Amino acid sequence: MEGELMSTIKTAVSTTTGIISGFNDWVGFFQWLRPDNNQESKQQHEELWKLQTTLPLMQVMIDRAEWSIHKEGVPILLQELKDVSYDTEDLIEEFKYFKLKSEMDGPQSLLKRSLDFIKNDILSSFDKVKLLQQRAEHLMSQMNDLDLQQETPHFDRSARPETSSFPDSKVFGRQKEIVALKVLLGVPVPIPSGSKRKKGHPAAAEATAQKDCMDYPVNGDVSVLAIVGIGGVGKTTLAQQICQDQHVKGYFDQILWTCVSDDFDTKRITKELVHSCGEDIASDNLDYLQNKLAKVVGLNRFLVVLDDVWDDSLKDNGQEWQKFCAPLTTGVQGSMILMTTRSSKVAKLVCTLSPFQLQGLEEDTFWEFFKACALDGKRSTMDIKLASIGRMIVPKLKGSPLAAKTLGRLLRMKIDTVHWSNILNSELWELKQEVGDILPALTLSYLYLPRHLRRCLALCAMFPKDHKFKKTVLVDLWSAQCFVEQDKMCMHTAGDWCFEELESRCFFQEVVASSASAVSSRNRKYVMHDLIHDMIQLVSGNECFVIRNETDLSNVPEKVRHISLFTSKGFDHQKLLALTRCKKLRSILSMEQLGKGKFSL
Repeated sequence: MEGELMSTIKTAVSTTTGIISGFNDWVGFFQWLRPDNNQESKQQHEELWKLQTTLPLMQVMIDRAEWSIHKEGVPILLQELKDVSYDTEDLIEEFKYFKLKSEMDGPQSLLKRSLDFIKNDILSSFDKVKLLQQRAEHLMSQMNDLDLQQETPHFDRSARPETSSFPDSKVFGRQKEIVALKVLLGVPVPIPSGSKRKKGHPAAAEATAQKDCMDYPVNGDVSVLAIVGIGGVGKTTLAQQICQDQHVKGYFDQILWTCVSDDFDTKRITKELVHSCGEDIASDNLDYLQNKLAKVVGLNRFLVVLDDVWDDSLKDNGQEWQKFCAPLTTGVQGSMILMTTRSSKVAKLVCTLSPFQLQGLEEDTFWEFFKACALDGKRSTMDIKLASIGRMIVPKLKGSPLAAKTLGRLLRMKIDTVHWSNILNSELWELKQEVGDILPALTLSYLYLPRHLRRCLALCAMFPKDHKFKKTVLVDLWSAQCFVEQDKMCMHTAGDWCFEELESRCFFQEVVASSASAVSSRNRKYVMHDLIHDMIQLVSGNECFVIRNETDLSNVPEKVRHISLFTSKGFDHQKLLALTRCKKLRSILSMEQLGKGKFSL
């Protein structure tokens, strides 16, 4: 039994299809070998074809449900429908597998088995086809009765509040970032009073050195600078501070702000910029609007701020972006476009200056911000015990202001050590979030991805938090599960493209190399931010499970699809038999040796 289990585990990991649905649930699909029962064979093929055509409908419904995950009743139905869709994929792939096997081995080798046993297997298998069809139709009927979002490719703008150039009343830290950005924008930075530094503010000196190395545009093209960072790190707030800075307002004749969001519509954006100038609009014609904007900015040094720019700005091979920029080439020298974006890809392709990478708040500043969020004015100080717990919570937030806001709202519900200790020992993905907090923001970033990239990203829930991984390992996992869309590319090239897409959207962060040998692309390692990991766990549900010790074996969900083993102590092979109850398991990832026999997957 032990040998059979380990053999099956190896097969589940190494198979290139990745669609094996369990250890002991394989059955024979030999209807191709029964020409004596044409009527039954025809009926069975019709039922299988019907299930195959239902699968894309299930996937569309899943997309709609994911966009409506905040609505009552949707999460449970969504997980059930995902389970049915995965079971359907498994069953269809099993049909394909045994059909291919029968064609390669020939019918005689298969007919040696008992005909009665074959018949029972076939009936059992097609009972599954009927059952899956019934479950799918029932669930989709229930979900059709819910108010699900109809168009999934676009953001629900109501769930992503509009921004403005007016900042929050109190902003913690960012003084160095503000000075550096002012220099990059060309704004003169005065030497602080009493400073002995000839070059003024140290942040200004550093930014000036960076600025001197940049190639500025010529022939009237406007300079473009991007603030790039993960959702919730404070890009919009920093841009707001820049717009309200007195030196910035004194340097630029006009400051125009618009929130772009995922829909990069040149007409809409141009119209909003004209409106922000206080100009009346007599026509909705794009040519009129662009001429109006060109006239407004033509005699001024302007700063245009485009908040929350997404990959949609790159559509039509960049022609949409060029069309938008056309009326902005008439401004006075020194005019700038400042954008905020999560996408390093956007920054690389449309910006003329090196992107400004925004990191989390510094430790001391973040602690003060965290206290303000957690206490909310109810108290001015924490007692020793609360402060001790708070100090242990803060590192988990990685300097993200929105993460502090999210946890702060929960912590201030009950300011005592018991409540705070419970929060310290819980997972962030278990928290209920409000619109505008970090997990909803990250979930929107996730939902914007194409379906195959969402599945690729969700599979990363197989990794523990802060796990450092190589690109090749993740691409191999995706390829084994057939998650990547090949088109005309080979599997690994397509996998590399998927990885680069996710990295450009800040889901993966490159780990700073500790030695020169780690600089090569093959040796580079990556990590997911804790908040990204929490979001992935939230959307993947029970699909992935991480086993850290043998006691976790009893907690593995029965419907789990992917398991990873992360332990330095190894596992007793006999205890791994507990996994036989996971009939829907597709893959096992082991980063350590298994058991006393030093067996490694």
